Parts: sequence; C-alpha cells; structure tokens
Amino acid sequence: MTAFTIAVLLAGCTTGKTTRAPDAPEVSSHQGPVCFLSSALPADVKAKKIGDLESKKESYGGMAKVIQAAADEARRSGADVVANFQTGHRVGFGAWSIPVASGESYKLDDGVTIDCGKLGGTLR
Repeated sequence: MTAFTIAVLLAGCTTGKTTRAPDAPEVSSHQGPVCFLSSALPADVKAKKIGDLESKKESYGGMAKVIQAAADEARRSGADVVANFQTGHRVGFGAWSIPVASGESYKLDDGVTIDCGKLGGTLR
C-alpha cells in the first residue's frame, strides 16, 4: 500500500475513547446533550467519575470533528458532563500536527442537575 493510499484512508478518521476509572459506575449510553466545561467540575456538584475522555483526528484538519467525536464518545460512555475539557494539537504519525481533545467524563448523581451555561460550559 502506498503512502498516498494510507493518507487518503486516514484523512477522515476521527476517534474518541474513554479510559474508564477503576471504580467507574455502570451507566447506559444516552442521546441527550453533554455539558463541556473547560474548568473542573465544582466541588458541590455530586457526580461520579466515569473516566478520562480523548478524541483525535488522524490527520491535519480543524477541531470541529474532534469536538463532535468527543461529544459522541461522552454520550456513548453515559457521561452528563465533561470537565477540564482541553483542545489542542500534537505531532501525529504522518502528520505534523493533529487536532486532539481531552477531558474527564462524569455521571451526575440521581436527581442532580446543573446549569451548564452558568458554569461557563457549552452543551453539545
């Protein structure tokens, strides 16, 4: 397989994964919005950490698909909130700079709600 063929195959690849915390609760995936916070989850918000979330694009490109992959992965893992959400670029295989995103995913305790906007977050 030529390098060009490999580059074409990887061009649209965007992945998301969650590394589950050892004591992560068993939660079901959902289709609702997820609150993304660039800061830590406030101490008074009762929630259980699901794990560390990461998404990346395997080639050059913008951040939009990477953020969408992070939101999709958060929903798949059952998260209601992703805290300490960061985006940036790093050196990739075959690409000088690939877009990446990471954060900590949380499931809110039963009956707990938050106002994502008041916390400075974004619903995705």
